[in-house]
Amino acid sequence: MAQKMKELEMMDVNDVDHVLDIEEVLHLYSRLKSPVYLDIVNKFFMDMYSELFLPQPSTSITNSLQRLGPLKF
Repeated sequence: MAQKMKELEMMDVNDVDHVLDIEEVLHLYSRLKSPVYLDIVNKFFMDMYSELFLPQPSTSITNSLQRLGPLKF
């Protein structure tokens, strides 16, 4: 999780506000102790990270797959 946050920090090192925000999040994250809260925060940031950095299927492909339904072989 911390590695993913560091990658976010490196996105635009020229944006001082962005870098400071990420550093603050990392600091606060390091202070979390409750496993329940850690799970919630981890899930949130992994979802956010995947939306920002992982390629998403195009909407036309997704819509076509939904119309076709499950494929049977």
